Amino acid sequence: MQTVFANWRRSFSSLILAACVVSLLSGCGRENKIYADPTTPVDGDELRIIDGRRSLPAGFFDHSVNQASAEMSLDGTTATSLAIRLVTWPQTNGRHAFNGDGEGNRALLGLAPYSGRKLSEIGQISFEAKNIGSPQNVELLLVTDLNCDGGDVRVLLADADALNLDRQDAGNGYWRYSAGISDVKWKALDDPILDPAHPTAELVPQADVFGTDVDLNALLTAYPNACVRNSVTIESGMPHGLPVSGILFSLGNETHTDYAGAFIRRVEVGSDIYDASDWSSP
Repeated sequence: MQTVFANWRRSFSSLILAACVVSLLSGCGRENKIYADPTTPVDGDELRIIDGRRSLPAGFFDHSVNQASAEMSLDGTTATSLAIRLVTWPQTNGRHAFNGDGEGNRALLGLAPYSGRKLSEIGQISFEAKNIGSPQNVELLLVTDLNCDGGDVRVLLADADALNLDRQDAGNGYWRYSAGISDVKWKALDDPILDPAHPTAELVPQADVFGTDVDLNALLTAYPNACVRNSVTIESGMPHGLPVSGILFSLGNETHTDYAGAFIRRVEVGSDIYDASDWSSP
C-alpha cells in the first residue's frame, strides 16, 4: 500500500495565512472560522484559530461553515480505530457565512496537496464513508480552475445520488464511493459551465436544475489545462471569502439545518492513499 505523507506546509502556507487573515477580518462563518496548521502559528492569531485542526492528518483541512466540523474521532469499529468525523448540528444561522443567502450548515473536509494538478491527471477519487444516525450522505466537490491561471474558478459536484449508483460494501458499516473524470457523475455546483467555442452549449449542467449527470471529457476538450485549485470561490453554497482545498468532501449545504453525521476512514486519489491505519490518535 502506497501511503501519502504530504509535505504540505510550504506548498499551502499561502492558503493557511490567507484563510486566517480573511477569517479574522470578515467576522463571518463558523465560530472557529478557518482552521490553520497548529505547528505554524502566525503572530496575532487567536488560539481558537491556530489550534483548530485538532489532529487532522497531514494535508487535510476543516473548511466547515457555521455549526459543522470535520475532526478526528474514534469510529466505533474497534476500541481504538480512528476516522475523520463530519458533523452538522440543527441550527439556522445568519446570512453571512456562505456565498449567497444560505442559513444552513455544511461540514467541509478539504484535501489540499493537489492544487495545480491537471484535472486530466487526477484519475479516480475514492473514499470510504459511513453515516452516523442520519440519511445524509457525503458528496464530492472539485474546485476547478478552468484555464489553470486563477481567472475562472468553478466547483464540480458528484452528488450523493451519483455516488450511490455503484457504491461497494467496504465492511463495518462503511461504503466505498468513487468518481473519475470519465464517470457520468458530475454537475456544476452553481451556473452551468459553457463551451467557450459555442457559448450556448453546456459542457457541465447546473446542479440544482433537472438534468443528466455528465462525464468531464467534453470539459477537458474545451479546457485542456483545467486543474484542481486551492482557492476562494464565488460559487453559491461555498464559504464566503475564505479559501478552500481543491478536493472537498461535503456533508450538508447552505440550506441544511438538521443534524447529519458521517465518518471517512480512507481516501484514494489516483494511486495516492490516505488511510486511517496511518493516522495518529487525537
